[in-house]
Amino acid sequence: MLAGELHRRGNLQWLDNDAGPLLLIAAELKPFWSGIEPPKDGRIVDAQFRWKPGSPASDYDRACDVDGYAGVIDVGPGVAIVLNDEPLPTTWQPFPEGGGLLARLYSSETRDYPDRLPTLPVDLAWDGVGEFATESPHLILFNAGEPGDEPPLFLWLPIQLSRGRYKVETAVWNHSLMKLQLVRLRPIS
Repeated sequence: MLAGELHRRGNLQWLDNDAGPLLLIAAELKPFWSGIEPPKDGRIVDAQFRWKPGSPASDYDRACDVDGYAGVIDVGPGVAIVLNDEPLPTTWQPFPEGGGLLARLYSSETRDYPDRLPTLPVDLAWDGVGEFATESPHLILFNAGEPGDEPPLFLWLPIQLSRGRYKVETAVWNHSLMKLQLVRLRPIS
């Protein structure tokens, strides 16, 4: 049985992960991710954090080193987005251009998952954290502790996003009904 839970509410599917950072990555790059294990290919990972003190650094350690809520890191021949905070229920919301990862910090209606999101304000202050590029429209959001070349231990969320380059931006949005941590992928033309 896989750890974590997926909750479908309306047109949103929420991934409830009870451990570590989440990673958004193109599906074909997942085998390049070592998770909590030292890389099998002899690659040396540079990281300050150590999940296993005294052992070589892992990709999970790199993910835990990300400052702030989100960051972009190299993975194999591509990049991934790390959501580095306490485990939060997270969903994907397509936007007219690009899309966003939305982590629920608080909801006043119930402890349940919202089935729709209020309209985001146009004047929301976004902070840039890097660029994300993908040649594949098939992405996955999964627990960063998992080695990508092994059978999954945790549930993951499939995500569709058009091929291209995106600016990665973060914001916190306070609304009367909920508070969300947002990560927006905005196309770069």
